[in-house]
Amino acid sequence: MAILLGAGYVIRYYLPMITEPYLVIIGAFIAASLAALLVYFLSFIKGASPITIILAGVAVMFVFSTGTSLIQYFSGNPDVSHAIVMWMLGSVTNVTLNYIPYMALSLLAIPYYVLISWRLNALNLGDDVAHSLGINVRNTRLAAMLAAAFQAAATISFVGLVGFVDLVIPNIARALVGSDNRYLIPASALMGADITVLADVVSKTLIPPYVIPIGVVLSMIGAPPYLLTIIISRGGLGMVMSKAVLEVRDLECGYDRPVIRDVNINVDGGGLVVLMGGPNGAGKSTLIKCILGVARVFSGSIRVNGKDALRMDRREIAKLVSYVPQNHAVAYPVRVFDAVLLGRLPHMGFRPSKLDIDTALNAMRRLGIEHLANKLVTRLSGGEAQLVHIARAIAQGGGVLMLLDEPTSNLDLKHQVAVMETLIRIAREDGIAVLVTMHDINLALKYADRIYVMREGRIVAELSPGDISPSIIEEVYGGVKTTVIEHNGRPVVIV
Repeated sequence: MAILLGAGYVIRYYLPMITEPYLVIIGAFIAASLAALLVYFLSFIKGASPITIILAGVAVMFVFSTGTSLIQYFSGNPDVSHAIVMWMLGSVTNVTLNYIPYMALSLLAIPYYVLISWRLNALNLGDDVAHSLGINVRNTRLAAMLAAAFQAAATISFVGLVGFVDLVIPNIARALVGSDNRYLIPASALMGADITVLADVVSKTLIPPYVIPIGVVLSMIGAPPYLLTIIISRGGLGMVMSKAVLEVRDLECGYDRPVIRDVNINVDGGGLVVLMGGPNGAGKSTLIKCILGVARVFSGSIRVNGKDALRMDRREIAKLVSYVPQNHAVAYPVRVFDAVLLGRLPHMGFRPSKLDIDTALNAMRRLGIEHLANKLVTRLSGGEAQLVHIARAIAQGGGVLMLLDEPTSNLDLKHQVAVMETLIRIAREDGIAVLVTMHDINLALKYADRIYVMREGRIVAELSPGDISPSIIEEVYGGVKTTVIEHNGRPVVIV
């Protein structure tokens, strides 16, 4: 909506002065692009979550809306005021055949959307996951917003604000064809055109001889299902390697300032290493994001498979490193198979190859979730969803390092064990280095080959499970008294 109002701002101001259609589109595109850039900038001040983007869009929308109201108030020309009002209500009455070629320019954005549909699908899994798949998240989002600005300029320049099409139609299309942007975008375009034509017919026949502005009709049609949507939605044999796949040396990294300092760790191929910490804020998740290239590295080095990760581009890193984020919830109802197939994005061309599809299916078979292929990720249990995300990481293929940020949090005991058994099997069979962050000390002692303990952004201990002692636990967890016993050859911590 902010983009639409941005485009409309120029149109409304210069409506009586501009006669050439291409000049109208150019002016509208400049204003819409400015609106898109403002939304983009404001959303990244606090991070580009869906909520911040929506709030930024609302703020920009009010800026342009206020400017429009002032123009209308000070125009002093009844004809200009009437034209602005009709434009705001939306109407196709004055659209002639001469305008059709200019409006058709908006269709040029659809092939572009389809071309980047896999990248847009990856954004549905979250920015960190998309980044781990080799996608430039900010550039992809900005390019999509500018393409939307172009579409807005080429259409509303002539028909005005056609309300609720952009809000309702994508949700209806998603319910019919799913969240895969390869199908969702073309379906939304076709349904939007059909609904607009239907609304035009209704606008001319509902109260003859009056012609109701099409925007009013679309609002009447679109508002109820939109409110209903809000109410409903509330709620093979592997070879174990011994080479250090991940080497971190003297690392200082964080965001605006260093959060972790002087960190040195090694993770060997075929090994499962656990990164533990005391209270929240120890720096475990930040270290994972530094390895991925999401957080800022101030000094030190990160080498993956012998290569300097700080000099590698996103796609190259994505072919070596897979990632499963903490407490990851998919925002859109994606099919399980499509979610796993997204792991192939770093290797994929315009469309998935047979190898990509077979690799995704094999990853699901390895974890015993092939029967979930056509289910929606949003309808799975926490344990099942976590296995889907691990399957995506396996499907990423060709990788040598898997990073998992608290993969067992919020899972019941059965699924905690299932996830850890899966990870240790992947490490051993595929020779992949697995680095896991977690709080559960007994799970770490049961499955880890090596444990690094962090506190206040520093590594305070490096040990094998057999080296754990009450004194180490007391130091890390701030005076917590424990007893360490042995059970089936492994230490167990009792509080």
